[in-house]
Amino acid sequence: MAGLVGIYRPGGLSAADRATVQRLARGLDYTGVSDVDTWSDASLCVSRVHHPDDAPEPPTQRADLDATLIFDGSMADEPAAGRGPAAWCLDLYADRGAEGLAQVNGQFNVILSDRRRRALVLANDRFASRPLYYHATPERVIWSNQVRGLLAHDVPRRLCEAAMHQVFVFQTILDERTLLEDVWTLPPAGMLTFHDGRARVARYWELRYRDAAPRPARRYAEDLAETLRGAVRRNLRSAKRAGLLLSGGLDSRAIIACSPVALAAVTIADTENTEVEVARQLAATRDLPFTFVRRDPDYYTGLVDLGSTLGDGASRFDNAHFGRLREALGGSVSGLATGYGFDLLLKGAALPKRRRHLLGWPVNRHELVAPEGRPSREALVDVVLDTQGDSLWHHRMLPRLFRGPEFARVEDTVRAVVADILKRAESHAPDPVRRCEFVRMNMLATRFNAFLNVLSVRHFYRDYTVAFDNAVLDRHLDLPSELRLDGIVYKRALHLLDPALAAVPDANTGLPPRTHYLVEHARLRARLAASRVSRRPVAVEASEGSWPRMEELIRRRP
Repeated sequence: MAGLVGIYRPGGLSAADRATVQRLARGLDYTGVSDVDTWSDASLCVSRVHHPDDAPEPPTQRADLDATLIFDGSMADEPAAGRGPAAWCLDLYADRGAEGLAQVNGQFNVILSDRRRRALVLANDRFASRPLYYHATPERVIWSNQVRGLLAHDVPRRLCEAAMHQVFVFQTILDERTLLEDVWTLPPAGMLTFHDGRARVARYWELRYRDAAPRPARRYAEDLAETLRGAVRRNLRSAKRAGLLLSGGLDSRAIIACSPVALAAVTIADTENTEVEVARQLAATRDLPFTFVRRDPDYYTGLVDLGSTLGDGASRFDNAHFGRLREALGGSVSGLATGYGFDLLLKGAALPKRRRHLLGWPVNRHELVAPEGRPSREALVDVVLDTQGDSLWHHRMLPRLFRGPEFARVEDTVRAVVADILKRAESHAPDPVRRCEFVRMNMLATRFNAFLNVLSVRHFYRDYTVAFDNAVLDRHLDLPSELRLDGIVYKRALHLLDPALAAVPDANTGLPPRTHYLVEHARLRARLAASRVSRRPVAVEASEGSWPRMEELIRRRP
């Protein structure tokens, strides 16, 4: 699925309402060949944009409830008793209310029209993996997978200053705001009920970290390996003509190791560099067909508009790496699997941490950061601002962009947003480290800066994001912070899944994943010393990895 637009008006829809929904849906087709599926009754109209070979699940109705449910997305688990996803979700809701949806494992949005109560219910999965933005007035509620999908339907265009401040500091928005006042995003496991002219939002499932009796690292690795086997097999069991975005790093290796179907490996880079060499070696371990897509130097110039549009202006456009893959791959694949989310869930990307140093040199190892004892909320705000990976809080440009009273407003806004999330974290995370991590996890993977990677796939191909599996999230909540840090337990699990894959050097270090960090450091220093005496010309615009050297492209390609 590529997009969703809907409107609900209890007093009855007009012909103009229905025409507007269909027009807005067509605006979410970035391929020019997607289909639009529309369903409506007297008060509800929903249009789903989907790829031609990925037909949506038909709506289901129950006469005894006088209700219709529309399911948009995909399920990792087969519904019980051979039921379709929509029918199963409606049965769960009828039997257990909102909490019934906690049993559903997948990437989805649910639209439920309860005609008996004259009410609408919107719900999403535990990750909010398919973002749902909405604007409500006493007369109606309108929603879409993109903020731009709302803009042509009497939605006021007023900049939300608090959201804008967050973008400048965190390169994303940490809470439920958007860049528009009165346009909100549904939180993970969110349920919006619109009844009697009011919209109420609650969560049917809560992210809560758990403290269990400590176990050996080996046991955690065994459990994680089994979790990854199940998640990959569930999410790829019905994949057809699927590709794998394969880098020379670690995340996609777990998918190769566990995939129940043959995948076509796809690697994108500037040149036949180290990344491509390692990716080709990984593909060869399973005889996967391999495609190398070479970026031209102006590749990202062509992504500025698309990346800004897909991210609704609230994401870094250069994370839309895969938005132009269709030009190279054409119709050779219909879906793409990615290792997105493993950094966040299994490798500690959101933990409060700082890099260790050896004789003044940074090494490839971190240590956790948190005040001792029972730190105040304000002290933890400082930790979050100082340690979050995408935080620009101390960047010298920030006080130059916002001066005097304006910068004071930025500081007040940002600190208040972080403090508010930390307040919620006090009942969801048992220690200061995980309370700081909770700030990023509050809206889960969709507020991680690189989520634009997923969006840039989804609008052109069916995406198989294995990390968006309930079991992976449950495993994240069980794993101790110190074992997730630097992917320690993930690397051990990878070795259990496939020792041959785990033995292939990591393109980022040139050494196998479980090499001691001091050995990595010695090799890096040796390589740097060798490069200083080498007389080989260096293409400074070309990267040795999958990601671009964006600062050099900007500096050298006007």
